[in-house]
Amino acid sequence: MAVKKTPRPWHLHVMLSDSEYAKFKTLVEKSGLSKREFVTRAILDKKIIVFNGWNDIIHQLTKLGNNYDQTLTNVYMGMATAEDLKKVSDRIDELIEYIHKILRGSISDADIHSEEQ
Repeated sequence: MAVKKTPRPWHLHVMLSDSEYAKFKTLVEKSGLSKREFVTRAILDKKIIVFNGWNDIIHQLTKLGNNYDQTLTNVYMGMATAEDLKKVSDRIDELIEYIHKILRGSISDADIHSEEQ
């Protein structure tokens, strides 16, 4: 199914000072969005979340998923207990809550860098 494009017949021209443009450019670069997408989201009051740690989070989530599968197999084989499985499950829940905090804007890249030190 093809994605339906929104028609955009209006062209916008904005005059900015050097400092305003520098700030705008910095915000756009941090967001990873195009200038058009950044402005469109701002106009429509859509959240613009800037977070550069997604690769690490995906890596952790993948590892936890593998640990969960291995622990579940070990539970079936009698080599691990349900408590072991619960520990991995709790860690997954913590990571999901962490992701929710990022999406709500409660955690930023700066918060993560200060936690690591």
